[in-house]
Amino acid sequence: MSHRLRLHPGARRELIEAARYYEGENPGLGGVFLARMQRAFDRILALPEACPVSRGSLRIKVLESFPYSVHYAVLADDVIIIVSIAHQSRRPFYWGDRM
Repeated sequence: MSHRLRLHPGARRELIEAARYYEGENPGLGGVFLARMQRAFDRILALPEACPVSRGSLRIKVLESFPYSVHYAVLADDVIIIVSIAHQSRRPFYWGDRM
């Protein structure tokens, strides 16, 4: 089964903001962050049911080497929606109204 990935606008904004932050801290680190995020997306697409359930029908994938988690849902039409790209120190489930 081939899944398609969609990012909620809020998750897209979080991704861009985090990459800009890391790039500002250390040139090149934003690219490393984006590469790790792409690896996480690829793993989610390959095995969407492999990550644990975090809340309701949402699943969570913890990013390698960065304090971020990807919260996502597998929809009935083979679409995976990334609901949030959340820093692990932020208020839990601040993005809860996105689904």
